[in-house]
Amino acid sequence: CVYELLGTFGQQAFEEALRSKVASASDLSPGTEGRDADQCRVAPEYETDLAAWTVAQAQALRCGRFADVDASNVAEELIGLGRQEGDAIEYWLEVAMTHLLMVDFHAGFPEQIHKPTREVERARDHINDILKESPSLREAGDELVKSAYKSATLHASMLAHCSEFDFPGRSPYTFKEIMERHLPE
Repeated sequence: CVYELLGTFGQQAFEEALRSKVASASDLSPGTEGRDADQCRVAPEYETDLAAWTVAQAQALRCGRFADVDASNVAEELIGLGRQEGDAIEYWLEVAMTHLLMVDFHAGFPEQIHKPTREVERARDHINDILKESPSLREAGDELVKSAYKSATLHASMLAHCSEFDFPGRSPYTFKEIMERHLPE
C-alpha cells in the first residue's frame, strides 16, 4: 500500500499534501481549472498501455480523484524511477572505472586511441548531474562501485586486448576516489 511506503504519513495527511501539490501544480498549468469528467476519467490498464496509464494516473491525481488512482502500481513506478537513477550511476561508474583501470593497470595502451581523463571526467559529470536530483544515492556509491566493477574489467579487457584477470579481482577504487581523484591532463 502506498501509505505504508510513506511511513509516518497517514492516509489523510498524504491526501492533504497531495491535494496541496495538485492545487499548486494546476495553478502553474494553464487550462487545468474546471476539468470536466472526460478529462478526469480513468484510462487503460497498467499492463496494456503504460503511456496512457501514466497520463490517466496524473489526471486522476490532478483532479483529486484519489479513489481512481492505481496506488499499488503508481508506488511501483515511483520506486522504479529511483532504481533507474541508481542504474544510471552504476553505468557511469563502469565507464569511469574502465578508463581508470586502463590508466592504472594497462599503461601501454596507446594514448591517442584512449583518452582516459576525458572519459572519467565525462562520467563524473553525468554522476554529479544525477546526484543533484537524487543526493541520497551518494550513500549507495560504494555498493554501486562493487556492482559495476565486473563490467568495467570486461570492458577494459576488450579495449586492451587482454584478459579480465589482468585486473584486480575486486575494485581498487572507492566511490569517493572515482569522483575526486586527480587525473593527469
